[in-house]
Amino acid sequence: MREAHKNKIIELDLLVPVDLSKVKELMKEDKCFGKEWNPQTNECSVCASSEICGILTGVNLKEEQKKLGTFLDEVNLKIDWGKLTNVVKKYQGHNTPMTVSELYGYVKRKTKSKDKKLLIALIKKYIASDANLYTKDKKIRYRL
Repeated sequence: MREAHKNKIIELDLLVPVDLSKVKELMKEDKCFGKEWNPQTNECSVCASSEICGILTGVNLKEEQKKLGTFLDEVNLKIDWGKLTNVVKKYQGHNTPMTVSELYGYVKRKTKSKDKKLLIALIKKYIASDANLYTKDKKIRYRL
């Protein structure tokens, strides 16, 4: 829950880079400072620490985004499916068909995505687009 502070939590010169290690300690102590900043709310608009709180909220959002991984617009969806089909054929030629988890790992490495739903959708589309590919016993096979 947001709460307005009558006095500044920390006095900072905004023209000098902020030492985040000092400020993050204050964030742990306060329940809203640097976490729920929104300049459109009454609490934030009258808060004495609004400027630095906004900066810290932005820093926290960037750190959370890094933890989530890549976003859809950052994902490389241009996979050479023909090359992947050749890899599937090589696996099958050695009497060890490629498993679905190996295909999943391959697509994950090529796209650099951590989004499981996106990866599964790409794999389904890939298998459906090639009439010679099919799955059986959790293995990807190629009709010769």
